Amino acid sequence: MSDGNRLRLGLGLLIAVAAVAIAAAGLALAAGVKQRSATVSLAGDDTAKTKASCPEGTALSASGFKTTTNETVGVIVNKLDPRGVALKAGATALSGPPDGGELTATAYCAKPSEGKLTRVTKGTSIPAGGSGNATVTCPKGTSVRNGGFQAELDPPPVMMRRNQAVTKSGGLPPGRGVTVTGLKRVSKREWRATGRNAGSQKGKLTAIAQCGKGPKLTKASASDSNAAAPGSTVAEASCPSGQQVAFGGYTTPSSSYVRLLRRTSDRTWKAAVFSFSPSDVTALAYCSS
Repeated sequence: MSDGNRLRLGLGLLIAVAAVAIAAAGLALAAGVKQRSATVSLAGDDTAKTKASCPEGTALSASGFKTTTNETVGVIVNKLDPRGVALKAGATALSGPPDGGELTATAYCAKPSEGKLTRVTKGTSIPAGGSGNATVTCPKGTSVRNGGFQAELDPPPVMMRRNQAVTKSGGLPPGRGVTVTGLKRVSKREWRATGRNAGSQKGKLTAIAQCGKGPKLTKASASDSNAAAPGSTVAEASCPSGQQVAFGGYTTPSSSYVRLLRRTSDRTWKAAVFSFSPSDVTALAYCSS
C-alpha cells in the first residue's frame, strides 16, 4: 500500500459497521436460526452495496458483517440497514487501484415470535474534522429491538471532485469522511451511532432503529486491547447462562477500523477492529431470556 493510500486509510476514517451487527429481540433466537450471507467485491477507490435476505417464513433476528481491512486494503463499511427480512450493507474502498477487497453482509434468520417492527431514523450533521452522535428514539410503548446506521463517506475520487483545493500536509482530505466509532443501545428506547468526520466537508451520520415489543434485555460486554501496531484487536462478549444474544454493538477509538461484527454462537457476540496504532475494542451483547 502506498504512503498516499495508507494516509487515506490512516486519517481516522473508521466504521463500524459491520460491523455492528444487530438483531431483533422480539424474534425467536433459539433453535432454527438460519444464516444467509452475501458478498460483494470492491475495486480500489470505489463503493459497493449488497443485501443478505432471509428465507421465506423467517425474519432478521441478528445481523453481522465482515470487511477486508488490513495494512494493505481498507474496505470501510458505511451502511448497516436491517429491513425486517433482509440486511442491506454498503462500503467504501479507501485503497487506490488495483487494491480492493470484499464486504460480506450476514443475516441471521428465525421465525418471528412477536409483532411487526417499526423502522425509525435520526440523522445529524458532523462538521469537518469533528465528531458527534446520532440518537434515535423509539415510540412510546416500544423499545429498541434492532439497530444500524448510515454514514456519508466519499471514495477518494469523489472527494477530489467535490473539493479541488489542494490539501496541505497535515490537513483534512477533501470531501465527506464520516465513519462510525460506536453503535449501542443507550436506553430501552434509544439507539445511538457515534462517529467522526475526517473529511474537509460536513457529512451526515444517521442512526437506524427498529422498534417493537419484546422481552427485557440485559447487557454483556467484553474489552480487549492490543499494543502492537499495526494490528488487529478482537473482543467477544458472552450472555449469562440461560440467555441468548438478541443484537449487538461495539465501541472503539476513532483511530481504529471496525472489520467484523458477528453472532458467533447463541450466547456470544464478537467485534474486531484493525488499527495502525495501539488500540482497544469493546464488544456489546444485548441478551434476552
